[in-house]
Amino acid sequence: MIKKRSFIIAGIILCAGLFSPDLILAEIVVLKSGQQIEGKIVEQTAKSIKIEFQGVPLTYFLDEVESIDGKPVSNASDVGRVPASVTEEDQKDFKILMDIAFAYIKKNELGKAKEYLEKAIAVDEKKANADPKLYINLSNIYLKEGNDEKAKEYLRKAKSSQEDNPSYFIGLGQEYVREGDFDTAIEYLSKAAALDKNNSYILGTLGHIYYRKKDYKKAQEYFGKSFALDDKNANVARGLARCYLEFKEYKKAEEYFFKALSLDNTNFNSYIGLASVYLNTGDFVKADESLKKFISHDSNNFLAYTLLGRVAMHSRNYKNAEEYYQKAITLDGTKEDGYLGLGDAYNAQQRYQMAKENYEKAVSLGSKDINLYLSLAEVYLKLKNSAKAKEYYEKARESDNKNPKVKEFEQRFNW
Repeated sequence: MIKKRSFIIAGIILCAGLFSPDLILAEIVVLKSGQQIEGKIVEQTAKSIKIEFQGVPLTYFLDEVESIDGKPVSNASDVGRVPASVTEEDQKDFKILMDIAFAYIKKNELGKAKEYLEKAIAVDEKKANADPKLYINLSNIYLKEGNDEKAKEYLRKAKSSQEDNPSYFIGLGQEYVREGDFDTAIEYLSKAAALDKNNSYILGTLGHIYYRKKDYKKAQEYFGKSFALDDKNANVARGLARCYLEFKEYKKAEEYFFKALSLDNTNFNSYIGLASVYLNTGDFVKADESLKKFISHDSNNFLAYTLLGRVAMHSRNYKNAEEYYQKAITLDGTKEDGYLGLGDAYNAQQRYQMAKENYEKAVSLGSKDINLYLSLAEVYLKLKNSAKAKEYYEKARESDNKNPKVKEFEQRFNW
């Protein structure tokens, strides 16, 4: 069974976080002598633990302990507690410093974990270079802190000991994704995939990158491989659905969007995907239902309201469309789609001055949509401004003079 990674190299950084010791009221400690003690661990140092047994504190060195609550103990981090005190001698011991760092990782105190990992490097850089977990965990911690440069620095430091470690290449690939360098990200993630051929996470990540590159055929290939290995991953199912949507295979897209929702009913973006399917197949009732399900969970989504506007326009409910597009613009006034849609709603209600103002706003935001140019030309004709109408008609012709909509406009207005 392949383990999922919830963060870049979660299999390593979270490998220590198997239980939450703060919630345990009593432990069963088994000594190597065979003696069993049930009590509460009240103190830990880098080399020993103190157990309160029937009101009496008992101290044992870790090398005397076989297991705690059935879990083998080989070092301080296995106990799951940060030592109450660290001696000057401990501060010079690479292994103890690493144990303490991983104990802090268990507690999710990543700042302290980072401190002790860096102390370990200072104590013995040679051992640090030979320990892949050290540099990779430091990279993850800095990545979580938003320090991409330090994250990358530690990944590169790990390189000499990581040539056969897929996690190293996953980390590098993710760094380049964050920088928008998808080609280099694919290069490193492909190396990771070659080292770990049955890793669904790597294959799914490659699928997402190819989708962002608009290489939908490759995206579908990698999503498909990933889903074949792990058919419980809702995000990969949604990735496949989005690819089918691009290929206009609407039945398959609908199937995989529903599959994503069945695997994770909080995967609300699948409702947006379903709405796109239904808009393209002309089922406006289902499109409306899907979008309203989505906004019941996220009422501040620009795309959802623009799509609701499109559904209302198709249903000739222009007043509702107007309200939806106004809501979209309230949420994000920097996107042209909201103004273009609102212009259409006003145009359909013969409110030509308002339509013109919103169309012009869409143009000012960078839209070069041929339909927008033709709509502006038509609105200016209605406003009896033939010069401006001619200007936008010419823009449409320059954009694509073979477009049938241009020919249709010429026939409608006898141009």
